[in-house]
Amino acid sequence: ALYELMTGELLKAIEDARARQPTDPLVGIRAGIDIFLGFYRSGPRALRQLVELAIRSDSLLAPRRRWLRLQIVRLLDEAVHALDGRRLDPYVYHGLVSALEGLTLELIGPGIGEVDVERARVVIHALVDQALDLPRPTPLPAAPKDT
Repeated sequence: ALYELMTGELLKAIEDARARQPTDPLVGIRAGIDIFLGFYRSGPRALRQLVELAIRSDSLLAPRRRWLRLQIVRLLDEAVHALDGRRLDPYVYHGLVSALEGLTLELIGPGIGEVDVERARVVIHALVDQALDLPRPTPLPAAPKDT
């Protein structure tokens, strides 16, 4: 029930952002990234457990995850098409969704904090820009000084 609620809220927030700024095709996608990581900020262990469980193909959450991913792929495709008329291979979008899921799995453990969540946010936004070959993309960030 928690996963269904979270995924429903995520899609609703993406649609709301799109409705508020219909002239920016990517506003919903950017809002979705921020909202998803916002879920992480409020409950990192719970989100990680939900993501890990949903990824398992034998999980009861797996069908909802597949549905959610298809919805996000559709939204990404609509956004890119509205932006410049392109239709990219859906695997591009699946790869971006997988990157976001994967980053959340890295964001737990000793020493992980708000700075790391913000780094993940910056990275995933830059990956979206680069993968979608946007004009004036956000550059991929350099390694932090402490790594």
